[in-house]
Amino acid sequence: MDKFFSPSKWFVGFCGLFVCIFFALKYVHECHMQEIAKVVATDMFSYNWPTSGVNIVCDINEIKVLKADTNDAEVMVQGTQKIERSSGDTSTSSCRALLKLYRANNKWFVGAMEAQ
Repeated sequence: MDKFFSPSKWFVGFCGLFVCIFFALKYVHECHMQEIAKVVATDMFSYNWPTSGVNIVCDINEIKVLKADTNDAEVMVQGTQKIERSSGDTSTSSCRALLKLYRANNKWFVGAMEAQ
């Protein structure tokens, strides 16, 4: 039985390069989702009440992309809130949220935020 097809080194190299580019694009997409989720979660968990003398600052510790498609994504965000009162008291609290992001017209929007 004769061989009908034997891949050359150029074909194998091209396929390897194609796979590397695919995984690099996937990695960049997930990093982009993580940055968007970090900004959204920081805005969600950080706030300031000047009349009550309370300032809450959030530091995001962990971001996991649970699902990422071309037009939607689910991201789990965990962090620590630092609560500062005007009396000088400070305390910390953990915070966690599931963010659902959607894309329309090449812009990402927050569809839902579920604090847990």
